[in-house]
Amino acid sequence: MQTQPPTTEAICSAVAVGVGIAVVPARAVVRWQHTYDLRVVDLTNSWAKRNLLLCSQRWSGLSEAAAALAARLKVHGAHAATPDDGGAEGA
Repeated sequence: MQTQPPTTEAICSAVAVGVGIAVVPARAVVRWQHTYDLRVVDLTNSWAKRNLLLCSQRWSGLSEAAAALAARLKVHGAHAATPDDGGAEGA
């Protein structure tokens, strides 16, 4: 089953028409703030810091470029959640 997550433009558009509020990446705000006349608040609280994870369906069988990128990212401070081949390994 494939899903299509909403784009940041779609999220900003929904906020602009009054659907609600959203937490979005700063780059999205820079891109869409004037198009949609958005009001923004810079979130500097500790909970707003991101914890990013590298994920894959499988670690074996990646393209050469993807494997090289994954290896480089893993070297720089990552820990393994479950180092199996099922894609559950942390960044």
